[in-house]
Amino acid sequence: MKTVRTQGSTSLHRSLQKAFWTFGTVLVLVYAVFVGSVSIWLEDDLLLRQVDLELEAYLDEHPEALTGRPAPPVISRFFSVHLGEASLPEALRDTAMLLPPGSHEIERGRIIGEDYMLAIRETDQPDRRLYMLYDVRGFGGGKWWHSEVAVVMVGGALVFAIGLFWASRYSRRVLRPLTSLAGTVANESEPLRLADALTQRRDPVEVAVLGEAIEQSMREIDGFIRRQRAFTRNASHELRTPLAVVRGAVELLKYETLSSRAEQRLKRVERSVHEMEALIETFMWLARGDQDPPGDPVEIAPIVHRVIESHRHLLGERGVDIEVDIEPDQSLAVREQIIAVAIANLVRNAFYSTEAGVVSIAGSANRLTVTDTGPGFSERVDPDPDRVASGFGLAIVRELCEHNGWHLHLAEREPRGTVATIEFAATGP
Repeated sequence: MKTVRTQGSTSLHRSLQKAFWTFGTVLVLVYAVFVGSVSIWLEDDLLLRQVDLELEAYLDEHPEALTGRPAPPVISRFFSVHLGEASLPEALRDTAMLLPPGSHEIERGRIIGEDYMLAIRETDQPDRRLYMLYDVRGFGGGKWWHSEVAVVMVGGALVFAIGLFWASRYSRRVLRPLTSLAGTVANESEPLRLADALTQRRDPVEVAVLGEAIEQSMREIDGFIRRQRAFTRNASHELRTPLAVVRGAVELLKYETLSSRAEQRLKRVERSVHEMEALIETFMWLARGDQDPPGDPVEIAPIVHRVIESHRHLLGERGVDIEVDIEPDQSLAVREQIIAVAIANLVRNAFYSTEAGVVSIAGSANRLTVTDTGPGFSERVDPDPDRVASGFGLAIVRELCEHNGWHLHLAEREPRGTVATIEFAATGP
């Protein structure tokens, strides 16, 4: 079973939560501004009406006030009656003189407690109008939690808290089909089985579109894999036929009387046939894509020596020394031909590229290193390790390493040369 990385889904979950939070914050702010504005407007409207009612009640009691004669004062904490502008507070006189009859709100500043409500009536004397003043400052002296600002803040905080809880629950619910789809994809390694599993799902339309796209891709990948395996299998079988003919001819030639030079050439042909057969078997194994169960541990040292002897002819008459330092007990639980092909390709690459100097093969408990004194990456191939492995031999080594969970490292050797290292994921006992 594959391990599902949840980082992407977690980020999407957090993104949805942030979107809900942002929307909730904006909504709360709009709500607070709207409620606050409506509350202030209603309060002012009620106060204006109250001023009108108080003035009408006063005139019902004292109708003589409309004749312009002095009338008894209003005994109240908030209301006061004034006849003529001269009796008004000095700060309001200039403003009151410009106002028409009716009810008005006077704002003296932006500070809370600086507002007044003023009701104005004409009297029989044109220069003496009747004023009823309501001092809002006295009305605003209650507890802070009685104010509309506190109500709006508490209400907004409550709405925001509910929004956060709902956003968390809803975002998980929205992502549940996507998380389930990711689990289905992670639990099925075979493309065709995954496609069949996706067909049986019943997801929301938005997730179903993604599932259908993945299903179609998996069916195309399955078809490609089947065609690739069929081609590799057929090609391998076709190659085996001429190799069998060559091998049979080599076996017959062994019974012939040949010169020493011809015998050497015959041995080279025989080695090449064996190498080709091992390479074909390796291709077949890679084409199947199956992970073989670990077999009995194979010792690395005999394989290295056998590979060196079978490729020594590549050095010809060049002055190249071969150094081998393999731990005697180094072993690996893998098919022998797999590790043999990997070592052979590294050794062949080192022999081909080294004109003079040393090729060393060193092996420890969990790694094998092939070092040469050739031209190195800068003069031989592109120094990018990914492009270095694009060569046929090194590409095979990389493929074998990826299939077995090993790691291939290619590096420059100072002052010149190349160091190729295979780190094994598992070693023998």
